[in-house]
Amino acid sequence: MAKKWALGSCANLSDLFDDVHSTVIEEMKATFRRNETIRTRMAGLFQLLSNKWRFEIVCLLARGAFCVNEITEVVSEGKTSNISQHLKVLTMSGTLHRRQGSRHIPYSLRDERIGGKIRFLQRQFLEAGNR
Repeated sequence: MAKKWALGSCANLSDLFDDVHSTVIEEMKATFRRNETIRTRMAGLFQLLSNKWRFEIVCLLARGAFCVNEITEVVSEGKTSNISQHLKVLTMSGTLHRRQGSRHIPYSLRDERIGGKIRFLQRQFLEAGNR
């Protein structure tokens, strides 16, 4: 448990910093140990999204379900690309869901929490412009 410090109770500000710093380190180590599975999944998701095309696909799908032609039009501006390959990678990773049964196969995010995180990042970085 973190120590509570009152102003003036520590003669050396450096000691206060060291204690707070050590507490943060121990808390983070414990948090990482408790959440190993979540940490691994999040690192994998960030690794998947480190590709520009996959990131753009997920950004689009955070707004709803779209078929391959629509995704290609938005992400690669209609140019022939390997969008299908990226969709396959995202689907096999469990990030996307393919709904079959119609002429056009729409893709959507499997977990809406990912959509929420993407929308948050869009608001913070893409829509905010150059702050």
